[in-house]
Amino acid sequence: MFLLVGLQENQRQVNRLIPIWIRSIIRQCKQKILLDQDKEVTVEAIKNTLLGVGEKKKLILEIFEQHNR
Repeated sequence: MFLLVGLQENQRQVNRLIPIWIRSIIRQCKQKILLDQDKEVTVEAIKNTLLGVGEKKKLILEIFEQHNR
């Protein structure tokens, strides 16, 4: 993990927030995997979600057709 080096209060605040931010991103990935992709949550699945690997882009027409079924 990358942290800022220094003793100033704003650097300490950023260093305290980095782990919280990372946990938040991982939690969002887990939710996306479980809700959108209906897959098992693994480290590989989280990595792929973060990188956008394996995501099939849908056209707006496909979304409307799926909704109307």
